[in-house]
Amino acid sequence: MRERSLTELRAMANRFRLTHNPTGAVPVPIEQILEIELEEPFDIIPVQEIYKDLNVYGCISFDKHSIYVDAELPNAKGDNYEYPFTLAHEFAHFVLHGELFDNAHTRSIHDLNSLKAYYKSIPDEKYRRAEGEATQFAALLLVPQDSLLQRFDRLVSKFEKANRAFSDLTSQQQEYILVALSFQFEVPIQYMTLRVRQDGLFN
Repeated sequence: MRERSLTELRAMANRFRLTHNPTGAVPVPIEQILEIELEEPFDIIPVQEIYKDLNVYGCISFDKHSIYVDAELPNAKGDNYEYPFTLAHEFAHFVLHGELFDNAHTRSIHDLNSLKAYYKSIPDEKYRRAEGEATQFAALLLVPQDSLLQRFDRLVSKFEKANRAFSDLTSQQQEYILVALSFQFEVPIQYMTLRVRQDGLFN
């Protein structure tokens, strides 16, 4: 499995988004894109207790045509944005790591017990790298750079006199900005923090 740089992941995410979200809508309508707009759309299938069994909120099927998500996620209320991020994360595995499934065999493409066993059989180092790349790609896909910069600057300007850096703000002000961005892009705050870091905006 070839390792990909942040620059390469960013370029791939941008190409996909320009094709399937050309208006630049925020939040990115990832569920609609995956279920309807792709030439070969995905089935999104809620399944009980994926998180309990695998410690992840979703996984992709052996045939790479379905995304299983923990059944609780679509019903999450408030500012829990794990559902759209999980869809983007699993799509990232399809884009980046399809070869992980090419040699996987099971009697049924929807045999969840075999799927769970296969995920657990992936060597730890390979699994961690795949998960890290998928997380980076999903964050880049759901938070376009131009939109992030515009909204980030607008929020920082609430606390600045002139060209004040994010690092100069108080911890409460920084948290306010990250929470606001998380709400606007519908991305969990830990991944919103990752996106701000990816673009070097903490400096």
